[in-house]
Amino acid sequence: MPRVFLTMNEIITADYAHKIDQRIKNLRYSIDSGFLDLAKSLKEVRDEKLYKLLNMETFEAYIAQPELAFERRSVYAFIQIYETFVEKYNVHPDALLEAGWTKLSKIIPYTNDKNHDQLLEKATSLSRSDLDEELVEQGYITKKEQETQYVECPFCHKVFHPTKRAEETFKKEDYTKVIQKYEEIKETKFEGKEYDPIMQSIKTMFLNGRTPEQIMATMEFMAEQDEYSWTIRTIQNKIAEILPQLDLPKEASAEDKRLLKGVGIQ
Repeated sequence: MPRVFLTMNEIITADYAHKIDQRIKNLRYSIDSGFLDLAKSLKEVRDEKLYKLLNMETFEAYIAQPELAFERRSVYAFIQIYETFVEKYNVHPDALLEAGWTKLSKIIPYTNDKNHDQLLEKATSLSRSDLDEELVEQGYITKKEQETQYVECPFCHKVFHPTKRAEETFKKEDYTKVIQKYEEIKETKFEGKEYDPIMQSIKTMFLNGRTPEQIMATMEFMAEQDEYSWTIRTIQNKIAEILPQLDLPKEASAEDKRLLKGVGIQ
């Protein structure tokens, strides 16, 4: 890999990015008491693209690294809570800490200029189950409605609710390409129910926006690490870490294309 020389400003910025990175990792273990600090720092890494100075190609790759292993929807919930209540409505952090991030994440999709005070009061005074019942009673959700999932457009950062993951389908030929490559590299042939966990891992990667080409390239990379015993589940867990190391064409993933379509960008 060619050596990269940085200017003084870039060195200072990179050093600052590493400090933010360490702060986030420290806060990761005190989410209940420090989620607002965590949200503010994560928002800064995302908005200022500090992850690029940490050798991460995307913000999603940054939050997926082993030291963090955040669920993407939780990260976007943290950030949206901070943007909505702290930046937009100037709510004192102590009031938000009293409510807790899990209950705030329940009300954030329905919060607006007219009801933010009322919903915040409900999140603060009610238990989680009672808050769910209140949201049903107020007509925000139904009893059968599943927990909200947060997806963010990678370009405009608008948060919206996607198709339920269980309803997502992908091309049979995409599964076939990945499985055939897996069998080729492992020099084996799977049969019957052996395919079930393989298919599930592949679907999870597809749901996370990985293309067949990215998955296969990651498998080839792992195969070159002779001392490393790996499975398709390893690929699922390590792909976010490995992809930035690979020289792959920069193309919008299927997930990004779906997100763009979801917010009206064709």
